[in-house]
Amino acid sequence: MAFQSSAFIKKHFKTPQGDIKSPFFFAKNFMKTKYQRVLLKLSGEYLGGVVGHGFDFTVIDSLTEQINQIQDLGTEVAIVLGGGNFFRGTKSIPLKMDRVAADHIGMMATLMNALCLKEALIAKKQKSARDDGP
Repeated sequence: MAFQSSAFIKKHFKTPQGDIKSPFFFAKNFMKTKYQRVLLKLSGEYLGGVVGHGFDFTVIDSLTEQINQIQDLGTEVAIVLGGGNFFRGTKSIPLKMDRVAADHIGMMATLMNALCLKEALIAKKQKSARDDGP
């Protein structure tokens, strides 16, 4: 099947963050995927949405929808996720902090983001399975 024009994609596929430009964002039988596996690198600030910190669940919902659509095409998705929406190194705090302690805080921020995204992906898949019926 032929690809639709980018104007068609921009008109019909939108998220709160704007147009979908991903080559994977198509209906399940619309195209064959070029890749068997992809690596998605996201900064923590992305999960914070417009504000850039904490969690913006509208962004997370949109992201999980897109990731699930990629997976539904048969493509495996690995995700590398930062923690900058909670902590950005020793420069983001007004006091002198040990570098190792700052690194530990950054790792905890990354872990919080990973757990939130994981649970959102699981919830979205379970909702999808319930909607599809037995």
